[in-house]
Amino acid sequence: MSVEADTVFGSVDTLIVNANIWTQDPSHPRAEAVAMRGEHILAVGSSVDLRPLATDSTDVIDAGGMTVFPGFIDSHCHPLMANEATGANVDYRWISEVQDALREKAAETPAGEWVFGFMYD
Repeated sequence: MSVEADTVFGSVDTLIVNANIWTQDPSHPRAEAVAMRGEHILAVGSSVDLRPLATDSTDVIDAGGMTVFPGFIDSHCHPLMANEATGANVDYRWISEVQDALREKAAETPAGEWVFGFMYD
């Protein structure tokens, strides 16, 4: 880039590079880098084109090919089968059965990690 970044965009707070960015722009649906200041997107493009926008104070994040979606903010969701993948099914009639299920899950859980149960109905 031949012009100073600050004269065109202002300072860049955060630069994400090496990403799979879904832009939601039908004419340019994918990009690999995004430059931001505060809550504002300043530029989207290739990592090579946007890297010169970084200064010593820019937080540069190498996404390592991970996918970035814009605007997904959700504080609560129920991914299908998430509990079944990570927790102990404790849908039993007797407390001794619930305890056995939790003990079994605890035995396969790394030390210091929480054991979650589900189906306490």
